[in-house]
Amino acid sequence: MFNIGSHPASSRANPAPRVALFASALMFAAATTSPAAASNGTAEPEPPGFAVATMKLPPRGADGDFVTPNSDKTGAQAFWQLRIGLNVAAIGCRGAEEARLTSHYNRMIERHSPLIRSAETGVIAGLARSGGGNGIAARDKLSTRLFNYFAQPPMHEGFCAKATMIAEQVAGLSADAALDRAPALLAQLDQPFVDFYEDYARWQIAHAAWRALGSDGDQRRADAMRTQMAGGTKAPVSRDGQ
Repeated sequence: MFNIGSHPASSRANPAPRVALFASALMFAAATTSPAAASNGTAEPEPPGFAVATMKLPPRGADGDFVTPNSDKTGAQAFWQLRIGLNVAAIGCRGAEEARLTSHYNRMIERHSPLIRSAETGVIAGLARSGGGNGIAARDKLSTRLFNYFAQPPMHEGFCAKATMIAEQVAGLSADAALDRAPALLAQLDQPFVDFYEDYARWQIAHAAWRALGSDGDQRRADAMRTQMAGGTKAPVSRDGQ
């Protein structure tokens, strides 16, 4: 755990995942050609956030919500994952709020160093119990997964805005309060990702309707899809991006 702008204090004990935060840019691409048009002349709907048209969405849970790596986390696990998310933000978020975010993150690290260490110890112990071994390799694997998750480009703007506010809140809390509120704060930090997935699922419906009109003229199918969108029903997840 280290302050932004300084060298890691414990890089051997907890090596930073070797991941380029924005390597996940491969998951999206800006359109380089004009949108195609269906036979009826309507423009092809474009994915939100310049995401690729074949992006894989996470599954939905029994409640209909998307299940993410941050879903239903509690206690030390929630705080540990919250800290990782804020670390990604402090490293990768730029712009007018950069200095404010970095300052709050560094204050959080300084104030909550004992909690950060104890939370990580608890996470490693839990991973060792569930997967065998000493839990270190499992910790590193999970850390890398979370770093990549939080660094997804389509969600970047909303994520950075949330991270700035949450880092300020955590920096001002006592250790007990930070641990107690970690699940709710993690859910808030995760919300831009959930919102994007919902937008993308709605785009999949709109795009399928556009394809129906453009390829086989299935007006009833297209109308049914539009009705589902207008009614606010959660869009089903398409596994092939179509």
